[in-house]
Amino acid sequence: MKDPVTTPTGITYDRSSIERWLKEAVVNEPVCPVTKQPLPSQHLTPNHTLRRLIQGWCVANANLGVERIPTPKPVLCRAHVLKILRGLSVPRLQSTSLDQLLSLISTSSGDEHAKDDDRKLMAECGVVKAMVSLIITCYKDNKTTFLTEALRILTVVWVPANVSSEVRSIVADNIDLVDAITWVLFDKSVERRTLTVNLINEVVKVAGSSLIERLKPEFFK
Repeated sequence: MKDPVTTPTGITYDRSSIERWLKEAVVNEPVCPVTKQPLPSQHLTPNHTLRRLIQGWCVANANLGVERIPTPKPVLCRAHVLKILRGLSVPRLQSTSLDQLLSLISTSSGDEHAKDDDRKLMAECGVVKAMVSLIITCYKDNKTTFLTEALRILTVVWVPANVSSEVRSIVADNIDLVDAITWVLFDKSVERRTLTVNLINEVVKVAGSSLIERLKPEFFK
């Protein structure tokens, strides 16, 4: 175990293992693997005492080649993401809020399954919509303030395979976003152009026929 968590049934599991069990459950209400009791709530509580015991055992056996497991990073919280997004609407908090979102995507905890869940949660909280809006605002105002940050966040969080159809629609038929993307492709910043090319790949995957028909020659150039 590296990140022990306790289920509502009182059994402790490694986080990545129980999360995979819950995700792959073929029934609407999964059961506890040990007690076979239903798990109506999938809330997992970190078992800090056991984690400290595991870390202590690792330290005590370091001379045998055992490496100390790192302290797991906190699980992403919906309320925290929503609080950050509210800060984006306050001019003096915009820079701080974007830095916090960048920190979230760079320190996402757990394995790839957990990272996918974090990205999905951020998208459903409105991160995709907020970044698309910010990029379009930069384009219409012809300013690049916060543009790089918004592109970084959007290219990480925007994962078509995992987000809902509602979130996809924010991007799929947004001609203003395509115009903004075209504008960024003429930018002097190599990083912004590279991020935009990655974004184009994702947009094209879900673009509707009406959007494709409205693309300008500059986009293809």
